[in-house]
Amino acid sequence: MPLYSATCPLPKNQMLRRHQASAPFSPADITGLSLWLKPDAGLNFNGSDEVTQWTDQSSIGNDFSQDLDYIAYREADVINGYDGVYFEGGRLNGSNDIVTAKTIYAVVRTFGYQTEAYSAILECTGGSLYSAISDTEWGSYFNGGISSNDSLATNTPAIIATLSDDGETYTFRKNGETITNDTNGNGFYSRSASYLGNDGSGGQSANVYISEIIVYNNVPSPANIALLETYLNTKYAIY
Repeated sequence: MPLYSATCPLPKNQMLRRHQASAPFSPADITGLSLWLKPDAGLNFNGSDEVTQWTDQSSIGNDFSQDLDYIAYREADVINGYDGVYFEGGRLNGSNDIVTAKTIYAVVRTFGYQTEAYSAILECTGGSLYSAISDTEWGSYFNGGISSNDSLATNTPAIIATLSDDGETYTFRKNGETITNDTNGNGFYSRSASYLGNDGSGGQSANVYISEIIVYNNVPSPANIALLETYLNTKYAIY
């Protein structure tokens, strides 16, 4: 006799468990999500591809909006068919300073050059944990900065991550692997705003496409990191 038929359905609780088991993973499944910007939801632009707002897909509401002095542009088919935001002097302004950021994932594709010695991917002003590129090396940069000691190949996509429980000991990951662990005793500092693709002065721009940003106010467990990175690589097919 079949386990399931139209005349003999599974009990409701078994059907619910089957549905839950097949539900796709979402970054929102991990506790502590404080920012989620992605290209396939919430990326708003006008007829000139100027990005007017990038709506946060977490429950926090950390939306990023257009800065008319530093315009960023939507670019189609940047990584594996997904759009990205084109930053070359452009910037998006956050609605909040993400002072509790402890994990930052960024899906980026570099340009063929970096014109600045330092360039911010995500900056929470005053030195809260953020992700940046210095020439072609990425890491967390504040009060002297910490580099990953690993280069991002030009015009190449990558999934990069900065993780820190305390703002002093850092783990840097790229494409599913730990690149390095490092220590900096400067800790976290906070001001009043956050920026994407540039810093608060407008003078340190990231020459990258950004397709996705995911931020947590904690460091996820190794099992959850594996789920998160599998989700991103399945989506963008980078490694």
